[in-house]
Amino acid sequence: MKVTYSYRYGVFPDTHIVVIPLNEKLLRVRDFPADSSFRNFTISYQLPDGYIIRDRRMPENIIPSADTLYEDDVVLSGIEFKLEWSGIGKLYIDYVEVYDSTVWGDGFINPLRRDSTINKIKNMAQQYGTISKLKYWYVNDEPNSIDTYLPMRIVDSLVNTVTPGKNTITEIYPTLARRV
Repeated sequence: MKVTYSYRYGVFPDTHIVVIPLNEKLLRVRDFPADSSFRNFTISYQLPDGYIIRDRRMPENIIPSADTLYEDDVVLSGIEFKLEWSGIGKLYIDYVEVYDSTVWGDGFINPLRRDSTINKIKNMAQQYGTISKLKYWYVNDEPNSIDTYLPMRIVDSLVNTVTPGKNTITEIYPTLARRV
């Protein structure tokens, strides 16, 4: 199992894609249960130091403020999860889960904090949901990865339980939706 990060480097038109390995884990036959049951394998990774999400449409972000500008919103860039199978026979993958450990992992997956996070979202919706001019909840602009959609769906269902009829909205651009 490998996790790599790719970004565009250089000054246009003289650019190329750089691939940085973030983490890898070698699995052997002995790592799998002998009774053919399923087992979870976890691989943690962290984005490179200096990684900043930039909206290049904004004038202040056109000129990089550092030696390296990580542009990962171009084709063949971003985080990639790889599984290389060298065994005999077929390897069946039942489930893959990718999440941000700071927000999603600590806020929702951690059973000690899940209720607190849910209550914070509901309390905020109750606090501002009574504003008569509020028609929609705005959650995220241009979600550009598949791991954004599940949190958006959960937040949508939470605010709709507190403020029925005031749905969440977002802008999904077709070119981004095709990439995820």
